[in-house]
Parts: sequence; C-alpha cells; structure tokens
Amino acid sequence: MLGADRIAIAVHLSPDGDALGSSLGLAGVLSKLGKDVTIFVDDIIKGFKFLPEVAAIKTVRDLDAFDRADFDLLCVLDCSTLARIGRVKNKVKAPLTVNIDHHISNEGFTDYAYIDGYAAATAEIIVDLLRVMQWPVDERIATFLYMGLVTDSGSFSFSCTRGATLQNAAFLVEHGAQPSLIHD
Repeated sequence: MLGADRIAIAVHLSPDGDALGSSLGLAGVLSKLGKDVTIFVDDIIKGFKFLPEVAAIKTVRDLDAFDRADFDLLCVLDCSTLARIGRVKNKVKAPLTVNIDHHISNEGFTDYAYIDGYAAATAEIIVDLLRVMQWPVDERIATFLYMGLVTDSGSFSFSCTRGATLQNAAFLVEHGAQPSLIHD
C-alpha cells in the first residue's frame, strides 16, 4: 500500500459510519504519508454531513463525469463482495487491489486482503494497522475511526465488542477523537 502514489478507496453502497469512518481515517493517514488519495462511493451519502470531509468523497454524480480514473492501488473497505462497490468497479482502475474488511462472508475478490471476522468494524482493523505501522494519527483521523467503531458496535453494546475494541477506542480518544461529536 505504501508503494502506491495514487490511491483510490472504495466503500459499499449506502455507506454507514464504519464505511465512511474507515475510508476518511485511512485517507487521512495516507495523505499524511504523502499519498494522493480519493474516496469513491457509487451512491449519495445520507447523513454524516456534519463532517466537512464527506463533501470531498466522489459520489455517483462525480462518477458520471468521467469514463475511467487510473490509480496505482484500489483499496476496498468494509465490503465482502466486489458488487458492493457498484459502478466504482467499472470507473476506477488500478493494477493492484486490496480489501480490508470485518465480514466473515468476504469472498476474497482482491489481490490482497486483510479480513478479521472478530473485529467489530473495519475501522478497528485500520486502528490495528496504524498502531502496528506507527502511522500518524491526528484528531480528525482519530475521530473518523472512532465513528466507525461506535456505529458498527452499536455504541459498544453489540456482541462484536471485545476488549480490543474498547482498547482501540481508548487509543483513539487519547489521540484526540471527539466522542461527543459522534454521539451528538
């Protein structure tokens, strides 16, 4: 992933807090590492407009404006099948594909995959990666990833919530995540 300069991130149709939080968080980290990152979703984003960064995500209207976009890497987040990214699969081309997901039903449709069926959210996997890789984390990145954790864990009430989930949430708060912004 770090060898690519132009990176496309795709998330599933009707993106939820995990899809948006994971993609915005990962895009923030990769941007800090000097990468040119664009997030795509073949849908209109509902909710989450309180995050100004959501406006920068390329949606179905943007996809209609071009025939094809070429990238070094396509990173598909929070999707267990390629079909879940809709028309993005036909509009964004890259010689290398990576999938990061927490769904145990994942079909393994990319060149490389990081699938953790025990993780409460894809955001939790991104947090694990950034902790191991010692990637830069700022308040915005921490808040995006916290949003992914909160929404897919039902505010830490679903059975997918583990000790590691809470430890990752604490790590994000320690790095500036704003729980009140997400809960409000």
